[in-house]
Amino acid sequence: MLAFSVGASKAKKVTQKKQATLKVAGRDVRLSNLDKFMYPKVDFTKGQVIDYYTRVARYILPHQKNRPITKKRLPNGIDGEYFYEKDAPSFTPDWIQTYRIPRTSEKSTINYILINDLPTLVWSANMANLEVHPFLAKVPNVDVPTVVVFDLDPGDEANILKSCEVASSKGGFGQVEAQVPGQGLRLQGNPFACASKHERDL
Repeated sequence: MLAFSVGASKAKKVTQKKQATLKVAGRDVRLSNLDKFMYPKVDFTKGQVIDYYTRVARYILPHQKNRPITKKRLPNGIDGEYFYEKDAPSFTPDWIQTYRIPRTSEKSTINYILINDLPTLVWSANMANLEVHPFLAKVPNVDVPTVVVFDLDPGDEANILKSCEVASSKGGFGQVEAQVPGQGLRLQGNPFACASKHERDL
């Protein structure tokens, strides 16, 4: 079970400020630009994003644990410019877990971040990392995937409810039977969990 030293009510109070330092599970996490709109169409600020992640951390963290992540950072919200970031930035706190993986094209490594605890999740959200791309494998066995991902991208007329209906139907994720040629891997039944990616993607 996860031990939180910051409750959702306290997180909400703190994240209503512009700048703050939040003590999370014994770690001091510096927060900035909390009043900046990340989702301007619904007036949803960075502070509210951090508060949301604090509330749902117990559901997210088990799926992220020990998986190196690529960050998609949107400093000015989802309508602004974005960039992908793999290497842990130079100002990453020393208490954040990282894992180095050799680059495929150069004689160097990428120092990936591991979102293994609540303080790291809060820090990541403060970095406007609004889209987390985890490895399918876990460290240290980064060449051995432990999950398979099926990406459902419905048309413009669909919404998240219709996507869920399709995903759970007989023709969707609910009944899957597949075999990977030459791998001896067979998937059958319903060993899956759905995760939303955008407004309607699963």
